[in-house]
Amino acid sequence: MERIPVVIMDDEKPACERLTKILSGFPQIEIKGVFTRTEEGITFILQKKPRVVFLDIEMENNISAFDVINTLNKHGSRPIFILVTGYEQYVLKALKYEVFDYIMKPVDVDELKETLDILISDGAGTRDYEMFSGGEAFRVNFAIRLALSRVLAHRAGARHCCAPWRGAPRDPATGAGNQHRRDVRYAPAGAFAGYQSVF
Repeated sequence: MERIPVVIMDDEKPACERLTKILSGFPQIEIKGVFTRTEEGITFILQKKPRVVFLDIEMENNISAFDVINTLNKHGSRPIFILVTGYEQYVLKALKYEVFDYIMKPVDVDELKETLDILISDGAGTRDYEMFSGGEAFRVNFAIRLALSRVLAHRAGARHCCAPWRGAPRDPATGAGNQHRRDVRYAPAGAFAGYQSVF
């Protein structure tokens, strides 16, 4: 199986080291470069064209992940972006930029594994048709909505609800998730106050 080339960009060296250690546990992932400086990371990405970029939102010198995405887009480069951040307020903007996922720091290994399982299945061409849930755009939006749910739950307290894991196969007849379920936190009423709706 061909390994997935990955680049990590974070202005905090400890965060880079932790994510590198976690990703090194996945034999399907090949870390091509780790960068704490934006300019060096962008130059490398344009030259080597990795499939996936793990990107911190707030980089050095007030440069944001969205600045990086815009710069790469101008040069015709569009890798898969996974935002890894300690800041919750950018989740709706991330949805507009159609990033693959939005992961809060400290990185939860199980949450990251779910994201990588989908990436690896996509790369191998083995993901079931039902797992696309109506298309890639919907899947991306669904991933971000789950991320938003986690963020808002973290802010305002949460109740638990059993919901289908986003990578789990679905019943083709009913569209319902099967027994592969995970515990998802949902934000209580009023938690969306102050957020502009983009759904």
